[in-house]
Amino acid sequence: MHFVRYGVSLALLILAVNYSVLFGQSNSVVTINADKVMVLNGRKIFPITISPGPPTNGKTSTGIDALQEFHDAGALFFRIAQTTSWNNQVIADQQAALDWAAQHGMYCMVNLRELSYFSATDTNKPASLRNVMNQFKNHPALAFWKNQDEAWWGGVSASDLQRGYDIIKQEDANHPVEQTHAPRGTVPDLQPYNSAADILALDIYPIGYPPGANSLLTNKEISMVGDYTDFLAQVANGQKHYWMIEQIAWSGVVPPAKTLRFPTLQQSRFMAYQAIIHGARGLMFFGGNVTATLNPQDAALGWNWTFWDEVLKPVVKQIGDNSLLAGALVQTNSSLPVLVGGATDVEFCVREVPPYLYLLACKREGATVNVTFSGLPTTITNGEVLYESPRSVIATNGQFSDWFGPFEVHAYRFALTTNIVQTNPPPTLYEPFAYSNIGGPVTSNTPSNWDFGGSGTNDLNVANGSLSYPGLATAIGNSVTNGGAGLGVRRLFGTNLSSGKVFISALFRVNDLKFSSWNGSAAQVGALTATDNLTFRLAVMIKSNSPSGYVVGLQKGGTSATTTFDTIEHTAGETLYLVGKYDFTTSPNTVSLWINPAASQLGGTSEPTGFIWNTNGVDGYTIDRFNMRQNTTNSVPAAMQWDELRLGFSWGEVSPAAAPTVVTLTEVTQLQDGAFQFSFADSSGRGYGIYGSTNLTDWALIGAATQVSPNLFQFRDTAATNHSQRFYQLRGQ
Repeated sequence: MHFVRYGVSLALLILAVNYSVLFGQSNSVVTINADKVMVLNGRKIFPITISPGPPTNGKTSTGIDALQEFHDAGALFFRIAQTTSWNNQVIADQQAALDWAAQHGMYCMVNLRELSYFSATDTNKPASLRNVMNQFKNHPALAFWKNQDEAWWGGVSASDLQRGYDIIKQEDANHPVEQTHAPRGTVPDLQPYNSAADILALDIYPIGYPPGANSLLTNKEISMVGDYTDFLAQVANGQKHYWMIEQIAWSGVVPPAKTLRFPTLQQSRFMAYQAIIHGARGLMFFGGNVTATLNPQDAALGWNWTFWDEVLKPVVKQIGDNSLLAGALVQTNSSLPVLVGGATDVEFCVREVPPYLYLLACKREGATVNVTFSGLPTTITNGEVLYESPRSVIATNGQFSDWFGPFEVHAYRFALTTNIVQTNPPPTLYEPFAYSNIGGPVTSNTPSNWDFGGSGTNDLNVANGSLSYPGLATAIGNSVTNGGAGLGVRRLFGTNLSSGKVFISALFRVNDLKFSSWNGSAAQVGALTATDNLTFRLAVMIKSNSPSGYVVGLQKGGTSATTTFDTIEHTAGETLYLVGKYDFTTSPNTVSLWINPAASQLGGTSEPTGFIWNTNGVDGYTIDRFNMRQNTTNSVPAAMQWDELRLGFSWGEVSPAAAPTVVTLTEVTQLQDGAFQFSFADSSGRGYGIYGSTNLTDWALIGAATQVSPNLFQFRDTAATNHSQRFYQLRGQ
């Protein structure tokens, strides 16, 4: 079996045998990894949370312990019910619920409610918050803390919530904080709250009379779940793990004021899969305890077991911790160039979990359609349609067809027979600044490729050496520098662009901010530019954010244009990798900007999340050049640098991943003390993290390789005796 991750082309799969040790821990540890996947006690997991859970020590309608029922179905988390502010009785109730959860291998969300936010002058709440946290933070059944529900919608300030979050993290580094948003507000409204949480969630409940009353969107169909998942992804901005909260019952269906209505199995299944396809890393199901929605049998038990048995349990069994899809749900999206033809309303994602490839697909409202998926490995043939036995599909030459009705979901699983190697077409334009006139104007090289704007000196000069970014293909040639007063220099594309999606990427570095000259106000430093040489269509903006740093933003240009700024501060000398997209296919046209995308996202054919965007401005221009801007001494930083300029029509064209590195295993040894040691040779100059697994599915970082001599690395696993078998994987850092 072969693994490729972050440009490393060799993984060590070494079996350490003859050990069998039982182990445990007194408290749980929950983290979010670099792929924004949850890790519970070292194991990746797709969290399914019941909110709230049944009464403590409750039973199902068949007399089974309620938590054991959830656990066995694959839902391992629940929010502890709480209806009043914190007091001694609430503390006792929470303790009982946590103890109950620990007996059944379940994990709890503890709602800090009113203790999670406070003003700068409040001294009582911080003390109470610390007291509650110290009571529960080492409990083995604690999973997450929840802060004030729907804080923005409820008028709680981001600064008050941040003060609570800071104390939570001071007291407990082992459990993340979850923040729920209402389906209200805009991305700029909600993003200031990101720093006060580790997990973002959004509740959206489409089912009711009239349909879609919970939403302010024009889309009132249940497919609004996907739209709101996309919205939450924009709020998360690639920096946060996020969930969708879906309905059992909510205030809009509670009699007598409202007409009672529950989702059907088909509706609930569609909403769950659509959220996953759109990037949700967990799901929560709300409202099983709403008294007025319970039938007499369920009312006696305090929870909606009828809905569980008929609707929710079948869904959880398909996507829960024990499901056939469990491994796929904790992977990143595949970089395979899979496309769907025959409909525009069929949505999908592809995940690779050797020895299988999974394709999850759903269709929005509308007519029944027959679609064709293409771009799959040509070696796959028969595909199972999971949970629809005995249905199957047959793939030929990397494609297959199937029918989709409205709100229908299909989960396909194909056996992989060979390693998958994916390449992207070359960019339409690649400018590596491979010129030899160091210190001279870049425009001296093929003058017909360049144009100018503004006034002053032509000093976009060739600089010796290249910029680099982790995971990006190695730069060739040199780079260019500019800054302060001077001409803006345009690189012409040699083609006019006025339709489709246009992607541009470049490495950019501010070498000297020189605030003594630059006024620090919002300034354009680079932009896709129209044929008139004056109209900027996707402008990269920067502005001062502190006495030593700046933030990056995006502007579409033209009348009524506004600037969207990212919140992450950067400093002089830091190389940024920027990928922009101008989308002519939307009305109004949309501009998007990715700032330092993850190495694992480079080279893919699908656009990742984690971008800023804007639609304000004027449409109707044709693009044919990229501007590297200078102006006056006080309007831009004093020294900037550009490299690796690419133009293309897809994400993969302009974000080539680094070539694989060849690593050679040289020694494998079991030492006398039981430790397991191996060595490997590599001349790339990179460092390596060593990941361990007992099942080839769940991987966790267990240490770093040590360089023992030039190009020779060694790793010793002293914990090998704790496992009957263990596999190892190298990942470049």
